[in-house]
Amino acid sequence: MIVLAVLRHDRRLADMAGGNEVSESTVRRRTASPSLAEPSPRGTVRSFESGPEVRGRTWEGCVMSDARPADGTWQLSDEEGGELSGRWWTWALSAPDDHDPVKDTTGEHAAWNQPDDLWFLAGTYGGHVVRRCAVPSDRPLFFPVLNRQHPRSYSRVPLSLNVAEATASLNGVPLPLREFSASFVTGSTQRYTWGVWGGVAPLLPGQYVLEIKARATSGFWVDTTYHLESTPAA
Repeated sequence: MIVLAVLRHDRRLADMAGGNEVSESTVRRRTASPSLAEPSPRGTVRSFESGPEVRGRTWEGCVMSDARPADGTWQLSDEEGGELSGRWWTWALSAPDDHDPVKDTTGEHAAWNQPDDLWFLAGTYGGHVVRRCAVPSDRPLFFPVLNRQHPRSYSRVPLSLNVAEATASLNGVPLPLREFSASFVTGSTQRYTWGVWGGVAPLLPGQYVLEIKARATSGFWVDTTYHLESTPAA
């Protein structure tokens, strides 16, 4: 089971583009080539094995401190986490360029086409990004720290990144992260996703700061800050 932390008020796409150091415009074409999907070198410290059997693992590296979130958890099985990662990619890949939440540098497109049962937070194309957005207080949050996807026609197993650092914190408290791999379908194309993911149970109304930092051994890095306002459900 994955344990995803919840904090109360009192207390990227790092995607196929970012993770493989190709341009945003290349990814927006929704296609992949051997150069895009080339696996990272193996044997690096803190990297994970890849393959269909790797459904969920706890990310143990680079914890910011011994602090732990308070009162409550959101628990996902490996199968549920894999399903959510596929849903996240379907959501991200379907966005039009002028409302792309991954390309967004301010948070203005964060609410685009959100599902009814949870709230996706977008990753980035790399580098430092600060976003401000409102989230409903009755839905859990699900977000990538590092992730990638590719069509089955290139590889029949999910291809991973070699992770040097992966952390997320809410109001300064480290969140547990988890690795998921799964398959999903867009149109008639079967795809595989791999990533290090985090999540937060529904937040009481109030102000929160979510900080996401990650780095692959290839040199790609993300440093994303979300200023979140949890608002009562309508």
